[in-house]
Amino acid sequence: MKFKILFGLVVLGAVVIPVVFFAAKKRPAEPKGTPSVIEFRFSLPQGYQFTPEAPYKLTCGTDNPGVAAFGKACGSDFSPFNPPYKIPFMANPGKATVSFKGVFYYCEKATGMCFYETFETSLPLTVEGNAPLTISRIWNLWPSKKPTEG
Repeated sequence: MKFKILFGLVVLGAVVIPVVFFAAKKRPAEPKGTPSVIEFRFSLPQGYQFTPEAPYKLTCGTDNPGVAAFGKACGSDFSPFNPPYKIPFMANPGKATVSFKGVFYYCEKATGMCFYETFETSLPLTVEGNAPLTISRIWNLWPSKKPTEG
C-alpha cells in the first residue's frame, strides 16, 4: 500500500512539476509583420574619427509598434564600423516615426582628445502592402566639441 501511494506521488510530481515550470515562463511574443531592415552608415565631420573598440550603445523606438516593431536584436553588437549597420524590424501597413538613440565615442584627430556623446535621430516611416522594406540612411553626427585648428 505504501509503495502504491509513493509511486502515485512520484508520478503526480513528474506531471505537475514540468507543467508549473513551463507555465511560469511566459515568453514575450515576437513582433509580427514583414521582416524588414533599416541600414545606417555613420558620418563624423572632417577632423574626427570613431574610437575603435569603444562600448557603443544603440536603442530603437517607435511611436506606433503596430507598424514598426523592433525585436531584441535592435542595438545588439552595435558599432559604427563595418557599415552598413543593419537593424531588423517587423513592418505592417501604416505610418510611424522610428527613433534611435546612440552613444558614440570619437576622437579629435588634431589633438588626440577623445569624447563620447549621446546622439538622437528619427525618421518617418510609411509602410504600404506586405513587401519587405530596406531603408538606407546616413546618420550625420555633429559633435558638440569643435576640433582645434592646427
